[in-house]
Amino acid sequence: MDYLPIFYSVKNKNILIVGAGKIALKRLETVLNFCKDVTIISPLTDEKIDILIVQNSLNYIKREYKKGDIEDFDIVIVAANDISLQKSIYKECKNKNILFNCVDILELNDFIFPAIIKEESLTMAFTTNGASASFTKRFKNYIKSKLPKNLGEFLNYLDEYRKTHPKGEKRMKNLKNMVDKYFEENFKD
Repeated sequence: MDYLPIFYSVKNKNILIVGAGKIALKRLETVLNFCKDVTIISPLTDEKIDILIVQNSLNYIKREYKKGDIEDFDIVIVAANDISLQKSIYKECKNKNILFNCVDILELNDFIFPAIIKEESLTMAFTTNGASASFTKRFKNYIKSKLPKNLGEFLNYLDEYRKTHPKGEKRMKNLKNMVDKYFEENFKD
């Protein structure tokens, strides 16, 4: 299945994660790069998830999922090791037009979690549409190793420049020149 590579705004979106194991932790870490409106439902959590719950003031409901828990959520991620639960929650989400992702049944997913590099305002996503997660991870790490260490700082500078200088041809030309110079200095073939 092919996925349209879009970046979806999660501003003012409520996200539910069902489960709190290793996969849930990976999903949670990714989501927290973009949104803090997260609720976790699981009877148990691991220590790393507990730390993220406290650090990010997340809502944690310590119990099994109950039918109807998806109410008031825009996105539901099921990272529980229970196929029948994944299918059941999927059906609920479809009836409510809620975006759905689960771990084990690729064809049920409205979206997938690509490998992501996040450096300040730069976000890059990589996927092989399920062909090889190990390739995707290796390729992401390769690209990340090639990024300049000061990239985030430079992007913040460009953003500040753009915000503090009037729109127009002069600003566009100056930004282009700064980017060209940055590439010459930091991306050697």
